[in-house]
Amino acid sequence: MDKGIKTILCTTMVFALVAGLISGCNAANKENAASGAAGETSSTGDISITVPVVTAEGTTVSSSYRSVKDNYNGVLPDKGVAGDYEFELLKSDSFGLMTKERGYYVDTLDEPNAPYFIVICSGEKSTGGYDIKITDLGFQDDKFLITVEETSPAEGDVVAQAFTCPFCVLKLDKMPARFLVINTNGQVFPDVYSDDEDISDGNGDIDPRTLEKDYKLPDGWIASFRNGAGEIMNETFIYKEGTGYKYINVVAMTESWGSTKWNNHFRSEGTCGTKEEVIKAAEKFGSAGFMILPDDLTKTHSVEDFIKMDL
Repeated sequence: MDKGIKTILCTTMVFALVAGLISGCNAANKENAASGAAGETSSTGDISITVPVVTAEGTTVSSSYRSVKDNYNGVLPDKGVAGDYEFELLKSDSFGLMTKERGYYVDTLDEPNAPYFIVICSGEKSTGGYDIKITDLGFQDDKFLITVEETSPAEGDVVAQAFTCPFCVLKLDKMPARFLVINTNGQVFPDVYSDDEDISDGNGDIDPRTLEKDYKLPDGWIASFRNGAGEIMNETFIYKEGTGYKYINVVAMTESWGSTKWNNHFRSEGTCGTKEEVIKAAEKFGSAGFMILPDDLTKTHSVEDFIKMDL
């Protein structure tokens, strides 16, 4: 499957367009551990936990594992310290970008000392009732390990009959030099934006890295539609023009992996007579995930709010 924006068709925006999607889901049951999955058992007080110990290639090894839970009475808190890192477990409804694909990606903000967000996705599911959550953080040799638990609906559960993309988010104040994301079965999650696969901007097989760099947007945009994840975003900037609207489509990418500096790459532009036509143009470009306004870049709105607002 293509990477980049083309793979983020399951993206929702912050504060939830998925609200009616997962109503009716009952508590999910835990997945059974895969047969033969190896691990080490760590006992903390009356709580015994089994932690898969794996290499980057997915093979099991015998190695010392140090759980963050050991510092918190056997419980992983929502906020805390793991070695040299400050962490926070974010709920999916407070972070709006995931991918259809099974794996993880790293995101950050374009500002000094910005935190990093490791977004871990179970992949697209055909119904509701699935979930994924971070159950442990720890260290194995020189690697930072993030352990997640995936659950699925039990037989007979009433679930939403709609495609869902379960995900969870780990916020860190800085990035570990080496880390792995694994589930409680010992399976390693891949990086969905690894360099050995193509990146597409959602409009054919064009690699946005080949586009003109450092495109400077004209001043005066009234709204921006955005969609994407990791270090690549499709963005549609909207301008008032006469009785209609002008839009400019750009692909925004970080200057390099992990960089907080973003570059705009011009893709296309056009005019529309109505707000509805603007939204259709953004949907075609793949940017209709959520909307931001120039007076507050940190606050998100639904794309449909563009119809309601007097901009």
